[in-house]
Amino acid sequence: MQITRSRPERGNKLLMLLGSERTGSNLLESLLNNHPDILCLGEVFKFGAGRSAVRFKKLAALEPAPAIQGALLQDPRLGLDDPFQFIRVARAEDAGPLQVVGFRVFYNHLPGRMPWFKLRFQPGLHVVHLVRHNLLAQLYSLQRALKTQVWVVRESPQGTVPVEIPYDKCRRFFEKRSREVSLFRRLFAGRRYFELSFEHLVNPEKQPARLEALQQFLGLSAKPLVSSHRRLNTTPLPRCIANYDELRARFQGTRWAELFPAE
Repeated sequence: MQITRSRPERGNKLLMLLGSERTGSNLLESLLNNHPDILCLGEVFKFGAGRSAVRFKKLAALEPAPAIQGALLQDPRLGLDDPFQFIRVARAEDAGPLQVVGFRVFYNHLPGRMPWFKLRFQPGLHVVHLVRHNLLAQLYSLQRALKTQVWVVRESPQGTVPVEIPYDKCRRFFEKRSREVSLFRRLFAGRRYFELSFEHLVNPEKQPARLEALQQFLGLSAKPLVSSHRRLNTTPLPRCIANYDELRARFQGTRWAELFPAE
């Protein structure tokens, strides 16, 4: 889904990768940082978040030294202590040759409504909303990462990690995540908005077309984008979730039944 653009803004475009844990935000950021005209600086609204050496290397290579480079190198915590100051710097007219400067933010990173409304009306904001349709797979991925403390893999997928998920935890997660996706779709309706599903992002056949459409949405020349990130799990869920059969039986006849196909 793409919203018609309003008049062009001065300065860099501001890109917000919006979503929640285990929707492919690390993968998408890695892909976009492979584009010479894009720089994504991570979770600037999450306290204690770090910035990778790759991002700083890209910053250091910019000439002439732009406002964002100087500000971040002078104060590495910019965007952590005052994320909206980071946005103001990113939007500066002299922010260098980059055409798009971005960040990631999850639904739970900003407390209350006011920061979100402040974000909504940022000039030049382009929202890429990452959603994952298979909520059971998302919940399993989250529980697996919490159990193993492995959030990103750059080599071959790891082996199966069995996890047991209580029924009530499942139900609450499905309901909460569905509400959040609907809420943020409504919040950014009418803004420059592009929705990208995790399922398309990790599908080798569908990914190229969706990434090309995303680059066009950002007003950039489309380039092949690659990432060293790999999926953590490729094992079917019935073999990953220890109590899958119990959950499948309890969710039969509900709106979530389709998440539990027979093995």
